Amino acid sequence: MHSLENLRGIPKELDNLLHLTVFRFEWDEFYRLHPNATRQQVLDYVAYIEKKYGHLFNPPIGE
Repeated sequence: MHSLENLRGIPKELDNLLHLTVFRFEWDEFYRLHPNATRQQVLDYVAYIEKKYGHLFNPPIGE
């Protein structure tokens, strides 16, 4: 999970929006619904986030 191959950047013009708003909302909602989340549930949610927003990363993830 923490390997160099998984490292992605977020374009500067999207940084505040994605980090401070979108991702914060997504993870707050996840933790509200899964207060005792398992490691697998967290990893699955990371995959969901990557699929939903990965096209905005640098380099992009997915399609």
